[in-house]
Amino acid sequence: MTSNVDVVPCAVADLGSRAMVLTIAFVLPVHCSPAQVQYLRETLFATIAQKMRKAGARLVRRNKTFEFHVPREFSSDVPPCVFTTASIPSVLGMALPPVHAGIDPAHPCFMPEPRGLARLFRAPTCPQSLDGFLQPGVPVLHVHVAAYADATLLGCTMTHVAFDAHGARILLAAWAAATRGRLDAVLESPIDLVPLGSKETQARRPKDVVLDKKQPMRGWFALGPAGKARFVAGFLKRIAKDPTLDHVLVRVPKAWLDAEKRKAAAELLARGRGEWVSTNDVLAAWILRSVYAHRRDATPVAFQSPINLRALLPTAFPPSAPFLNNAVGMVATASIPAHTLAAQPVADTALALRAALNDFRAEQNIPMLHAELAEYERHPARMLFPARPGGEWAILSSWLSVKLHELEWNLGPEPDAPSVHPRWVMSYTQDKTPITMRATGAIISADEEAIWARWTSGKSDLAKMRRAGAKKGILFAGFDVDRSAR
Repeated sequence: MTSNVDVVPCAVADLGSRAMVLTIAFVLPVHCSPAQVQYLRETLFATIAQKMRKAGARLVRRNKTFEFHVPREFSSDVPPCVFTTASIPSVLGMALPPVHAGIDPAHPCFMPEPRGLARLFRAPTCPQSLDGFLQPGVPVLHVHVAAYADATLLGCTMTHVAFDAHGARILLAAWAAATRGRLDAVLESPIDLVPLGSKETQARRPKDVVLDKKQPMRGWFALGPAGKARFVAGFLKRIAKDPTLDHVLVRVPKAWLDAEKRKAAAELLARGRGEWVSTNDVLAAWILRSVYAHRRDATPVAFQSPINLRALLPTAFPPSAPFLNNAVGMVATASIPAHTLAAQPVADTALALRAALNDFRAEQNIPMLHAELAEYERHPARMLFPARPGGEWAILSSWLSVKLHELEWNLGPEPDAPSVHPRWVMSYTQDKTPITMRATGAIISADEEAIWARWTSGKSDLAKMRRAGAKKGILFAGFDVDRSAR
């Protein structure tokens, strides 16, 4: 096998979330004919074969290490990806994005995620675990197109080892360009580019930066035996008290969010502070205040926000060489007591998030970032913890800069072929993940009127949040209806 492939080692950065399987789900507002689906298949295969060959890799574990085995040539026996289709003559039978009685279009609303919805975007043969992607010959990317009479569901499922959100977007944008006849203009992604590999990170490591041994990455702690025991005990206690995870969707109208941003700016100005917060800061702060609305305890809650390193480190990630694999840093916001987070103005939480991001991106701190990346790559087996013992943590990422909702596919090679933007975009992990997704969320995409997010927490915790949030005027809809996706 290795004689027909190029072998590229995975970086430690690729393996941090290796247990996760991602599905990016697109709802296209048109029926795609068999010929149009075939055109999508052909252009995707051409994109991978000609411009994004690493997207057609197979993931291999050898000698306790992981490698990308990239075929030198693709064929019917060695396809660039798995591409499956389904043709359903009936209408979709459910509203996507979801619609529930009780939704006020002018105000944000939490709603339950339909059970089994993610499975509509995957073929039955789609891998659901890392082991599934490690089977011989299995590509790192699986695409499923389900054409209904009134809509088409497009699901892109991938191992997180091979893609992060921005890497997936690079591939999807190249594919969309190919459908519009513009593949020649797409920059090629080099298969041997490993910016966060051992040699590469060590070469960029500043000699004069000394990291804290107890916190070798900002917001991530190297605990001793006693600290580990306390951390694990506290975590297991949380699981025991609330073992079942549940997911909610969040719809936030753009007009309402713009008004909230202006309100936050006015509050900061009235205090005599000139700090600026973004729309995303305000949205993230409002989500966090809402999901912690029921908390009355002083438990410190630490926040982590993933950040794309490509634009931040252009010398490591040259813009002329699009990089598909993982290039993610974690921005740590100083812990906030749970009861404070539930009660303080959105402007205060937004300001804390913005201060952490500005500090992470500050030019004078880039040498520290290089040192942290080198240290992380150097110690792949070291376990770091996202909070101190006795504390909790939450992860809220934003995909808005990925702009998945702006993708545009043509549905044929003809000049007058119809083009289509997704009506709705959502992201999922596998149904049963071996790593906890408790207290995690993501701001995924936007449609014409609203921004959509997803939050995961314990079922009991979410029930308490709904009761407390309703008293504070937060809207909830659809929690008393059948949630199964048909």
